[in-house]
Amino acid sequence: AKAMIIALMVVGGSAGSTAGGIKVIRIWIALKVLWGELERFFRPDVIRPLKVSGHVIDHEQKLNVVTYVLGTFLLLAVGAVIIMALEAETSDCTFTTAATTSLATICTVGPGLDAVGAIRNYAWFTDTTKIFLCFLMLVGRLEVFVILVLFQPRFWRGG
Repeated sequence: AKAMIIALMVVGGSAGSTAGGIKVIRIWIALKVLWGELERFFRPDVIRPLKVSGHVIDHEQKLNVVTYVLGTFLLLAVGAVIIMALEAETSDCTFTTAATTSLATICTVGPGLDAVGAIRNYAWFTDTTKIFLCFLMLVGRLEVFVILVLFQPRFWRGG
């Protein structure tokens, strides 16, 4: 049951919704890309265009989706590690707590599991951790690509 809850937290909502998470369409495209690459590995002579709802997904779109999905999972992992490091003094911060806190804040879900679940809230975290969680919420709400653009020198120069 916990695995299903975590999977639904990661997926989030549909495209165009205000729900957080990776979104159903991105997961669907990423899975189709994976399936296509597996097929190409075993049958290199077969070339099939990737289609979603009758529309062909070009190479750049596939690359963007896979980059977004992998970047989100990397951010979830790094976020969990940083939360565990910031809360090293606290015995309440287990791996499950840190991982689902990172997931809940990036995917803007709300409660996590364990010490940030239905029984407890985020009040016991240190102030430094709360500031970091605010950053993760901002990244999750604006989506990862928007935040990454801010770190591009081309964005600063205006060209």
